[in-house]
Amino acid sequence: MNLIGRWRRRISKREDSEPGRIAQATAFSIRLFTGILAKFWDEKLHLQSTGLAYTTLLSLIPFLAVTFSVLKGFGVQN
Repeated sequence: MNLIGRWRRRISKREDSEPGRIAQATAFSIRLFTGILAKFWDEKLHLQSTGLAYTTLLSLIPFLAVTFSVLKGFGVQN
């Protein structure tokens, strides 16, 4: 098994005692970092990031249109 798979398995194990906030934050950071590395090695990170950017830009246009129409209704342009 590869190194990332072993780290994920070790981190995702549940223990009987509740870990502290620092241990939870550290485990989350390690899971996040290993997830990003795994996506990068699978060459899917680029596709997901471009899709996210495209979706974000497409959602900004209706948001700005509604914002400007509400502001115009309040008479901000005067």
